[in-house]
Amino acid sequence: MPITSALECMANPVAAVYGAVTKVPPCAYSFPADQKQAQSERKHWLFDFKKNRDWAENLTIVTQLGLTMAGCIVFCFFLGYFLDRWIGWNGVFTTIFILLGVAGGANVCYRQILEVTEPKKKDDPHDHSGTRS
Repeated sequence: MPITSALECMANPVAAVYGAVTKVPPCAYSFPADQKQAQSERKHWLFDFKKNRDWAENLTIVTQLGLTMAGCIVFCFFLGYFLDRWIGWNGVFTTIFILLGVAGGANVCYRQILEVTEPKKKDDPHDHSGTRS
């Protein structure tokens, strides 16, 4: 009696080996022979960036903002911590630099959000506002 599913194949390895010896397919699921069929099956269960492009772009922006904010705060924390250890003060520079890290991270995140949300300007060849006269 052939095994009908991949789970049964994993649950009963003796039957899977027996099926391989007797030339009976041990599992109903088998890998496709040609590459195109394998790719179409992979596309079925992997994330499709073409369908979810906006969602993926928004996720990257949110991730970038979070890492930028965390990076600024952590960098300033360690800078203040090592200055406190070097000078011998108890947490003064750590506190000051953490606040500077929060302010600097918020500033950078604000500029990144503005860059994403601003409408794109078309390049006008007759516009000379950005050049010197």
